[in-house]
Amino acid sequence: MDGKGVHSVASTAGGPPAIPNLFVTLDARTSPGWIAWYEDFVLKGNGGAAREKSLALELRGANGVSMITLKGHGVGIVSLRARELNQPRRVTLLAELYVTRLEMVGPGAVSTSP
Repeated sequence: MDGKGVHSVASTAGGPPAIPNLFVTLDARTSPGWIAWYEDFVLKGNGGAAREKSLALELRGANGVSMITLKGHGVGIVSLRARELNQPRRVTLLAELYVTRLEMVGPGAVSTSP
């Protein structure tokens, strides 16, 4: 990460940039869908392209206006861990996701489609 808070992803020689795994923190009380997906995808071994999902991350400026949206395709769950906070009876989940392909949408976005 540089001094301006920009994180660059190194690319493999001659290939597309590597996409690091994405970590998402969730409130355990409102996450039954995530738990069911993890149990089916990882614990029961029903992972694969047919059960992968998609995601969208909207990046907003300080004024709240959308600057760019990152759309993830071929998203699978790798792990789901409980984390206790310093607050009584407050548990969060940390989900680790892999993303097969990222697409940038919005003003100034560069198309990564062939």
